[in-house]
Formats: sequence, C-alpha cells, structure tokens
Amino acid sequence: MTLLGAAIRLAILLALNSFVSTLPAPSADTSPPSLTLANQSLTSDRTLTSTYSDAPPLLIEFCGTRKPEVERALLAANRVANSARLVVGAGIGSPEYKAMFENNAVQPRVAIYLNMIYDYRGSINLKPAPQRVTAPRIACATPGSAKLYSYLDLGYDPWRRCAAAAGGAPTEAFYADGSVYIFLCPRFFQQPLAPFGSKCPELRDNLFAGDVSIFYRNYQVYTLFYEFVRLYLGTASLDSNSIPRETFDWNQCVGYSLLTSIKNPTNYVLFAALVAQGCTAVPDPEKPPFSDTRSLASFNASMSAVATA
Repeated sequence: MTLLGAAIRLAILLALNSFVSTLPAPSADTSPPSLTLANQSLTSDRTLTSTYSDAPPLLIEFCGTRKPEVERALLAANRVANSARLVVGAGIGSPEYKAMFENNAVQPRVAIYLNMIYDYRGSINLKPAPQRVTAPRIACATPGSAKLYSYLDLGYDPWRRCAAAAGGAPTEAFYADGSVYIFLCPRFFQQPLAPFGSKCPELRDNLFAGDVSIFYRNYQVYTLFYEFVRLYLGTASLDSNSIPRETFDWNQCVGYSLLTSIKNPTNYVLFAALVAQGCTAVPDPEKPPFSDTRSLASFNASMSAVATA
C-alpha cells in the first residue's frame, strides 16, 4: 500500500471512529420529518433515477418519539456507505474489496449499489406507486401496521413478522419485497447505534474467526445498511429460496463466486463494515481453503477447525 493510500485509509478510519460521538443528539421534535441527504449522480440503471432529486425525500413513518433515533441510524448508514464507496475504486488493491468481491470486473456494479445507499435513491416499479419514482420509506412496525399498510398487499402483518421472523426468532428489521418500505421492529431499538472503535475479526488460517455480533451484526447501522442492500438489489438478491441460497456466514461470503457475491447482501455489509472499522487483515480468496481444488472438503474442514479452536 502506498503512503498516500495509507494516509487516506487512516483519515477515513479516524473520521468513522468518531462519527457516533459527533452525531447530533436526538431532539424532542416529532413533527413529520423528511430526511434529505447529499445527492450524488451515478450510472443510470433501469430501476433508478438519474439523480436523487427526481424523487421526494426519504420518509419516516409512524415512529413517533423514535424518529430522531431512526434519523441518527440513517445518517450513520449514509456515512458508512460513503466510506465504502471511496474505497471501492481501489478494486482488488483494497484487501476488503478483494475478500468480498474477488475481481475488478464487478467494481462498477458494487459502486452503483453503494452510491444508491449513500443517496437513498428513488426507484420505480415498486409499491406503492410503481409507475413513478419513489424514495425509500422507513416505517416503524406497530400493532396497527396490517391495517395502515393494507394497500401494499404484503400478504402478512408487519407487526407479527417482527415477532416471529422466517427462522422463528424475532427480527430487528426487514425489507418488504416489491416495495420501497423497510420496517423497523421493536428489537431494532434495543441495538446500539454502532460499534465504538474497531471490532475487527481475527484471521486464522485465511478464515475469519471471532464474534460476528461484536464486529457488525448487532448494530443499528449495519442492520439498516443490510435492508437497504436488499431494497436496491431487488429481485436480483439471493434469498432463502434462490440457488445458490443467501448466506450470512462471513467465510462463505468470501468463498462465493464473482457473480454470486454481488447478489449476496451480506457481502456488501461486510465490505462496508471492514472499511468503516479499518480491518485489513482479511481472507484472501485466491489462497486455500478458497482456492483449493478440493475446495468444498477443504473449506468445511477449515471451518470446523476454526470453530473448535
């Protein structure tokens, strides 16, 4: 890494490590707000606007006194997206990018999605108004959400989905497929906003090791970031029914192929979290167990060794 590159990375890390303390304190104002963040142009996509200003501002609905907390989480996710998009230009020169996306061929696509989150960009072909550009909407789920959002024809009650997600456990947030809505559940507000300082994972035998929750999973900023990735990937996103299936395992994210990695939401979250926390000790996808010709057996064996270490 060049001295200039190291200096840029250090500046980004110092700025992000302090962003929690510099965020404005929540206000008591509960008037219906709109959160408008910086606008950036990017390569057009068939479901995207050419500029964020083509859509109304992002809306926060039915969050009451929790609204300032949601605004803080949105601002934090915006800053994390900004740090990641500044690094993605380095391509495989960035160890974090190489670990998650393997090759420079997908650089433009990764940059587009990071820019979308940075802009909170409006989309078309999504409920409730598929015929026009609509900005993302954040809704706090309540016992009355089924009635309030009946016009979305979701096929489920958002409040009940919060209580029992697909795996049977309560969830923090979820993206409502086919819409511009991200629903926040009560558990979201039990999470801390973001990690203080760096909580980088360990690296053992070219594999991530350590507590994934301490690194990124148990924070509002990354929960929200993940849901925005789901929103913008849309039907291209891997899920529990796709082939291959969506994975949340950080080592499986490294092992995913080039074209699969850009469809897996957790790859984007891990990339952003690694950059935000200055974690450069990451697996190399060109080395074993990922490059081994007996990759599946080798990978599974290595995973077992790490788990029991």
